Amino acid sequence: MLTCTVFPGLTFVGTQPEFQGRGAGTLLTEWGLSRAKNENVSVYLESTLQAASLYRRLGFISLDGLAMTLPGTAPDGGPNLYEEVGMMRTWEDHDMDHWDSSLQY
Repeated sequence: MLTCTVFPGLTFVGTQPEFQGRGAGTLLTEWGLSRAKNENVSVYLESTLQAASLYRRLGFISLDGLAMTLPGTAPDGGPNLYEEVGMMRTWEDHDMDHWDSSLQY
């Protein structure tokens, strides 16, 4: 189990769709991670499933997830689901030495 008394959270890091894939989200996240590493504190964030691969590349692992049905229907006519995954980044290798249950996403 991970334990720490204080850790920052990264909230609402995003890029307009027409500018995605150019490194802005990575740059912003790396800036926050650099500050956290200098202070030797872990970082927690909640990510959409679509963005989780970005955070995995930056060393985050999935801890938990959330799924809920929203009103209305999805574009494909199915249920309108919102899903996200809670992720953590620490600075000691052994802290992250466990299976990441969200790797299928």
